[in-house]
Amino acid sequence: MRDYVAMVRAHWFALAVFTLLGVVVASVAGYAATPEYTAKAELVVVADTGSTADLTQGSDYTQKQIRTFSELATRPIVLQPAIENLGLAATANEVARQLSVTNVLGTNLISIRTTDPDPQVAADLANEVADQLTVAVSGIVPVLENGEKSVRLKSIRTALPPESPSSPNLPVWAVLGAIGGLVAGALAVALREVLDTKVRDAQTAKAAARAPLLGSITLASGPNTFLGDEDQKQSEEYRQIRTNVSFLAAGDERRLFAITSSVPGEGKSKTAANLALTLASAGHRVCLLEADLRRPSLGPALGLESAVGLTTVLIGRASVADVVQEFGEDGLHVLLAGQQPPNPSELLASQRMDSVIDELGAAYEIVIIDCPPLLPVTDAVLIAHRCGGALLVVGVGVAQRGDVSGAVATLATAGIPILGVIANRVKPSRHDKYDYVERRPV
Repeated sequence: MRDYVAMVRAHWFALAVFTLLGVVVASVAGYAATPEYTAKAELVVVADTGSTADLTQGSDYTQKQIRTFSELATRPIVLQPAIENLGLAATANEVARQLSVTNVLGTNLISIRTTDPDPQVAADLANEVADQLTVAVSGIVPVLENGEKSVRLKSIRTALPPESPSSPNLPVWAVLGAIGGLVAGALAVALREVLDTKVRDAQTAKAAARAPLLGSITLASGPNTFLGDEDQKQSEEYRQIRTNVSFLAAGDERRLFAITSSVPGEGKSKTAANLALTLASAGHRVCLLEADLRRPSLGPALGLESAVGLTTVLIGRASVADVVQEFGEDGLHVLLAGQQPPNPSELLASQRMDSVIDELGAAYEIVIIDCPPLLPVTDAVLIAHRCGGALLVVGVGVAQRGDVSGAVATLATAGIPILGVIANRVKPSRHDKYDYVERRPV
């Protein structure tokens, strides 16, 4: 039930639009429809008995005959004379579709309703059918000893031309249109949920990864830049993630955090850099290591020299201290990937890479490692295995649920746990929990 409620809350606008559209369509159809007028004539079935003692027997006989008389009203024996007397250009079957003959439950009353676009024709037809039914019944019922008919019909209500149409009933049509629109909207939303395999919110990311949610990063409205004082909302979100990561670090004195994603484009490099910046701003001695040797991106984004870096150290042409650079006012140290090598997997699996990670782990309180995506290549598995786990960034609206499940399976096959999930590019809600954050005046 919570899933259904969440689906309604997530798609309430679409459901409202479908409902409104149903009302509009039904209203337009109602105004465009030809008005129909309904007239009603009523007859009572009277049993003529020879004595008071026969009254009960006559009443029972009458009740049994009422249904027969009601059905008789829709037969050609009644309708054909009515058509001829009124001069209608219609067949008996066509006129029968305009009739509704019913018996009022528990009474001897027969109600004859006729519907027609012309109110006068509707009234004339109802009265003529009542007259012809009286004649037909008179010709088929038995005759008593005194010469009277055992059963006869008597008119108790003459049909008058109705003043207002009975159809279309615009309020009823509008209600039915709203219900139909709501049902159509619910089916469309349900079909979209079934067919849409993308991760659409943080809870879906958490469920797909089957790991705790460390935090959510809302989709920035501005350019894809790194944190600054002007983006207080994202800063607060990264502080929340920093707190949860600190708990992970305190649990087993963890110093190394491999950050990866399932596919490219989910924002794992930006997430790694911003998390490192946030940790450094809290007074931690932090190093950001770019281990994505295939598509390095942190150098241009941070405005740092990317000609030398991790690959330079791995081939023995420099030491870690020679290529580490400092970024920002909080003393964040960054070790970029350096030049792209032809054999990234071999370099990351080398003993020299283990030595670099050990050296960084000894020199810094926390090391944030930006790893390649899991599904295209296996580089991230090598790093995450050395770190004892991985933080998985899930790009909302980018990753498919199957991609996340595949990444989880890749890590599980190697015996690597997912320490937590960070949902990135989450759409901000109108009632966002960070709306209280004070904005810098312009």
